[in-house]
This record gives sequence, C-alpha cells and structure tokens, in this order.
Amino acid sequence: MVYHFHDMIDMLVDCGYKKGTTLFGYGYDFRQSNRIDKVMVGLRVKLETAYKASGGKKIFAKYVNKWICIACPFQGAPGCINDSLLTGLQFVYGFESFFFVSRWVMHQLLVECPSIYEMLPNPHFKWKEAPIVQVWRKNPEKDGMVELVLYEATDCVSLFEEALKNNELKYNGKTIALPFNMSIFKWATETRQILDNAELPDTVSFYNIYGTSYDTPYDVCYGSESSPVGDLSEVCHTMPVYTYVGGDGTVPIESAAADGFAAKERVGIEADHRGLLCDENVLELLKKWLGLNEMKSTRRRLSKSKVMDFVPEGSSFENGKGNPPPPATALTSRGRRRPRPSESIRKHCLPQMKHIFKIIAMLVAISATWIGLLETSTLPRSYTWLLPIYLVVALGCYGLFMVGFGLMFFPMCPQEAVALQKDIVEAKEFLSKKGVDVGSE
Repeated sequence: MVYHFHDMIDMLVDCGYKKGTTLFGYGYDFRQSNRIDKVMVGLRVKLETAYKASGGKKIFAKYVNKWICIACPFQGAPGCINDSLLTGLQFVYGFESFFFVSRWVMHQLLVECPSIYEMLPNPHFKWKEAPIVQVWRKNPEKDGMVELVLYEATDCVSLFEEALKNNELKYNGKTIALPFNMSIFKWATETRQILDNAELPDTVSFYNIYGTSYDTPYDVCYGSESSPVGDLSEVCHTMPVYTYVGGDGTVPIESAAADGFAAKERVGIEADHRGLLCDENVLELLKKWLGLNEMKSTRRRLSKSKVMDFVPEGSSFENGKGNPPPPATALTSRGRRRPRPSESIRKHCLPQMKHIFKIIAMLVAISATWIGLLETSTLPRSYTWLLPIYLVVALGCYGLFMVGFGLMFFPMCPQEAVALQKDIVEAKEFLSKKGVDVGSE
C-alpha cells in the first residue's frame, strides 16, 4: 500500500526536502488504534529524531506548526464500517477477486480491529440525516410477518451483538469465537471522547482536504420484503444494498469536513479515497500551504546557508472556534483522475503484466477452441479430459518459442549486447581490485 504515497514523496523531494533530514514518514498498522502506547511512543521518537536531524527546528509547537489532513473520517465512515463489521470488506470484484482476500476472510479480520470500531459513525454528531442500518426480517412474535427494522448509530451495537454472537473462526483444527468485541468498542468510545474534546495549540495551522463527487455508502439495508432475514446471524451472509451520498467513495463529505478545529482552509477535491494522495490538485495545495513555491525561489539566494527555515508566515485568515461548514466552491479536476503509477511500476510491473496477459489470452483462446470443437461434435465428449494436458503442452511450447525467439534476435540488439559487455568488464575490474584473479579476457 506504500506506493500510494510515492507521488507525494517525489513532489516533496523535488521541492527541496531531504529524506531522513527534513522529510520523514511514520507508518502504522491500519488495523490498530492510533492511540495505543506502542504507536504513540514510536511517533514521539520519530518526532524527536526529525527535530534533531533538521538542526533543531521546532516540530509540533516544539514539533509541529502545520497539520494537513487528507481524507480523514472525523465522524466515521457509516456505510463502509457498519457493513464491514457485518459482512466484511471487498476491495476488488469480478475475475480479480479470485486473486485477493475474500470478503468473509476480511470480515473475520476486521471484527478484531480497533480501528474499525473507532471509525463507526459518531452517535453524538449532529448529522443532517442520521445514518441507519435497515433489516427486512420475519417477526416470530407476529406469525412471521415481514417488517423493516431500523437501527440508528446508537442502536447498532445491539444489532452487531446479536448478528455476531455465533461468529467463529476455525484455525488449525481449533474453533475460535469472534463475537462483537465489547472491550474494543469501549476503547473506541474513549477514543471518540478524546477526539471530540481535542484542541489544537494556537501555534498550529490546520488544513483539511477531502474527496467529493464519488458515490459513498451511507445507509445499509439487508434482505428484502420478498426475501427477509430470519435470525439476525443470517445478516452476516447477506449482500448489502447501499444508499449513497457524496464523498470519496469511503468517507462522506459531511464526516470528512467536520473536523471540529478552527481550520485555516477546507477544500473538496474531485477524487476517490486513495486517489487524493496523488491528485495533482492536492499536490498543488500542499505546495501552497507548506510554502514550497517560495522555497524554490529562496533556495537559490540562500544556497550557502547551512540551516534554512522556509516555514511561511501564518495566514491572517481566521475561521474562529467551532466547526464552520465546508466552502461552497470545491477544487475539481476534469473527470475522475486515476492515480499515476510510479516509475518502478511503469518500468517493471507493466511489461510483466503484459506478458502475463498474453499467456492468459492464449490459454483462454485454446480453451474456447477446444470447447467449441466439443460442442460442435467435431471431437467426441470423451476428449474432454485431454484439455488440461493440451493447455500444459501449449504453455510449454509457448515458453520454448519465446526462449528461441530471444536467442535468435539477441545478436541483432547491439545496445543490449554492449550494455552486457560493459557490465562484465566493470565486474572484472571490481573483482581485480579486491585481489580476485579473474583471468584474461
């Protein structure tokens, strides 16, 4: 997942930041709470390291003077998180899903993740319309009559407890119970209280970037009037139906914009949750707020100075206390941008993917031809079992053909040959300097 930040890192390096001196990252386990002791101690050590490595520059009052949030679920991510605790999370669909973690396996993981509980919708936030979970179910007390039961954020705990009471995982012959974890939920409630009461020092400027224009799950419905749920545990094996609102596809605008701080600026960008990290408009905003445009021009004049502080002066713009509404205008780009692949992906992964797609296309074509021959009775049905053998032989022949093709045309690629010879000469020189006898050419 780290590659999502590469465009941002490259931009910061191009603007003069140096890795390990003025540019640091602090990774974390997305499954864990951000306020566990191990994470907080590690962050403190990282901040102190950055403070010393940057020549004693102040970081967060002593250590930080700007805080820029991107795609943060300040009030939770109602649709995605409610459904994650009940049925799991699916990142890819269709053919690709066969090569990724299944929805149910992801569910069994997320039930024990503190971060998921912390991103449940805030029941004390004044939503324009409170997010709900709907369940079509048979009421045994009313002769099985079908009714639509609504659960608001404050009621969902009872739904989670009932739906997950028999949830379990089998591992190495053992059965492990995985119900709704009340101890983690209490921890998450304390985290919510800390966030609701948090205040920033006056010396820290806060900025908020959030995604817009993408359908984002908000309300969730399970079952239908014609196919209701009996026991609530059946919800965990029912595909959800979402009601959508505007957002980044994961976090609604209403949640992401409600940071609760006196923000210097809040900006909505037309991009999805991950796409925000490499969107050109976001990178331009980072340059503006960090004063990086000024830094480029200043570096030439102060290039002889050992220590340079390019922190721009604070803006005179003040929002005051509380949580003002997001701006009426949002910065947008034409269409929905896709994340730009990094250089390593373009140079290495894409050629390999093209090769894999060729092989898959060849196998599909062979299978289709064979099935066509069987369907038209050109081949008898008894030949069906030969298809796997035929595919293996065809794949082997394809591999031999590619090797032969490469050997045949290698002498006609002088650039590759020269580069290879140069590498051999450099290797020999290196070994000779180390006292290794490599013999004569």
